[in-house]
Amino acid sequence: MASFGCRKNMQSGVIIRIENSTNFILDSVILYYDTTNYNYGTIMPNQTSQYVYFKSMPNGPAAMADTANTKILTGHLIPPNTIPIPILANGKYTLQIFPDSTFLYHYDAKFIKD
Repeated sequence: MASFGCRKNMQSGVIIRIENSTNFILDSVILYYDTTNYNYGTIMPNQTSQYVYFKSMPNGPAAMADTANTKILTGHLIPPNTIPIPILANGKYTLQIFPDSTFLYHYDAKFIKD
């Protein structure tokens, strides 16, 4: 389960924030591989959310969000039950969401170790 705060022992989890590197508002932002479905809420253009603690998180830089009543997917989406996704190493990360016309949904995402 996700929770706020940085007092957690980083040897036992990860904390992740989301950076909106687009020119529009992202609403109801959720990490694609997060089984808790934690909702980061609204992230304004060129702004960053608060950090959220997770016990573990797959190293799949992908997210879902709403924008102007349209759902968007970002990053590398791996179909379920195809291959195991490696787990992020313990630590602090920013998931950056940015435009990329080479992707199906025109947005990509990447984890940046903070």
